[in-house]
Amino acid sequence: IKDIQEGDLILSLNKNNKQEYKPCITSGQTGKKQIYRYSFGSRTIEATSDHKVLTKSGWTTLGSLKLGDEILCIESLTE
Repeated sequence: IKDIQEGDLILSLNKNNKQEYKPCITSGQTGKKQIYRYSFGSRTIEATSDHKVLTKSGWTTLGSLKLGDEILCIESLTE
């Protein structure tokens, strides 16, 4: 992520939760942050606690997740 620059194409979700490549609008560092490892079944996410994820209830941060919250992944959006 540190190598992403403005204009680089990044894979994202549009308003209809469909994948599309969009150009990076801005990039920058926000300082050093602790990285957490979150494990969900067979998947693992390594990110900061303020990293946004899509749940069945909408967008939230990893640090705001509660036991029982479900994070959506690309496969679950297409099923």
